[in-house]
Amino acid sequence: MSYADINIDVKSGRLTRDAELKYTSAGFAVANFSLAYNTSKKNGDEWTTKANYIECCMFGKRAESLAPYLVKGKQVFVTGELDHQTWTSEDGKKHSKHVLKVNDIVLTAKSGGQESTPQQSNNNSGSQNSGFDPEFNDDDIPF
Repeated sequence: MSYADINIDVKSGRLTRDAELKYTSAGFAVANFSLAYNTSKKNGDEWTTKANYIECCMFGKRAESLAPYLVKGKQVFVTGELDHQTWTSEDGKKHSKHVLKVNDIVLTAKSGGQESTPQQSNNNSGSQNSGFDPEFNDDDIPF
């Protein structure tokens, strides 16, 4: 009997930059953003906190509809799969990084329960719309 490996990663943190929405040559939407999250470690009697960063990507209609809401400083909760990417630069150096392929994302509300709207991320007068696309189909994800 063989068992399948499990690749589920869960993070909660803040975006370090606005999401960048691009389209593949086939017209498929891809949103890229970076997430900062903290980890804590006890060192003797004191706790120390370390900031960590991970690149994230989201695909399809979900990426397209949520990208305007994914602004620097926004707190989010994401789940997805870690993907290890490797490449060689033009100067021959080998590089690698882990990227979180986002399967699900929750935009956390600001204090007072109000959600920000695109281009109004620093304004509490935004609407309650989270940007969720009810027409999203998981079959649109290319993995």
